[in-house]
Amino acid sequence: MKDAEFQKRLGIIGRAMNHLEIPLSEKKALGQAVKSVLRSLAKSEGWKTGEYEVRYNPGGPSVKGDGVLHGQDLYVSVSPDSAFPGVLVRNCGGLKDYQGGPNGWMSWETFLSAESPSALMSTIRKIAPQTKPAKTTSLSSLSMDKSPGYFTPTPTSRHQL
Repeated sequence: MKDAEFQKRLGIIGRAMNHLEIPLSEKKALGQAVKSVLRSLAKSEGWKTGEYEVRYNPGGPSVKGDGVLHGQDLYVSVSPDSAFPGVLVRNCGGLKDYQGGPNGWMSWETFLSAESPSALMSTIRKIAPQTKPAKTTSLSSLSMDKSPGYFTPTPTSRHQL
């Protein structure tokens, strides 16, 4: 994607942020813009199909939806609703890691004023906390404590935490 087209897509996202509600027709264009921007970020990193996922959830009539770029080592969530302080960025341990490392936030101003996908990705990499995500244990490996009134997960003997 050329930088001018990239900036046009960022403009669509920026305009949506300035409105409390957006019509359904504009919501579709917003979803396409968010996915396009996220795909261009992945391509700027040289990621190939299968090495990342781009998802967009349009949500209901009272929200603008949210988009996610989920790579092997990076997770970026774009939700142009005013409830979020900016773009969420964090590292992760692969496409099946939905917990990841600690959250970092990029301001909307920084996100929307990016000159190119590679410049934006460079800034995202600087903001994403540089700690390794904690090793996770699947929920299926946990058993529930049967004591009355307690619902504390306890590891099974086969899968010690």
